[in-house]
Amino acid sequence: MSLGFDTASRVMSQLVGNIATDCASARKYYYFVRLMGRTPSNLALEVSLNTCPNAVLIGEHVRDSNMSLSDIVNNLADLVCSRYDMEGKNYGVILIPEGLLTFISEISGLLHDLSNNTLKPWQKELMNSLPEYVNLSALTLF
Repeated sequence: MSLGFDTASRVMSQLVGNIATDCASARKYYYFVRLMGRTPSNLALEVSLNTCPNAVLIGEHVRDSNMSLSDIVNNLADLVCSRYDMEGKNYGVILIPEGLLTFISEISGLLHDLSNNTLKPWQKELMNSLPEYVNLSALTLF
């Protein structure tokens, strides 16, 4: 166990638990909670074991399953729809580790090429189509 892991997991578990309580009482919101920690997703897993959210994305599982960003979005959309259809619940809590994007192969490839300034033409076109604040924030990642 790394230094501070226990404290961080307890504090985050308490916060996520409070959010889950609020979510259950309001009965109308989905909370997407981004948890700190780039790699691995140990903290997200520990908090999920303590709080039992409706979904938790684990970066290593995303990488090992070779999931695309579209797959993740579709899975979450299916979860939201099935919770409403089966249980009538239009609310929930979903945990997302901070470094999730680096586990998605298509995104990690783009970030790698971006850091090496070896963007392919389609990647340059994509970057130029994004708002300037996104372009600047992506460049400051590396």
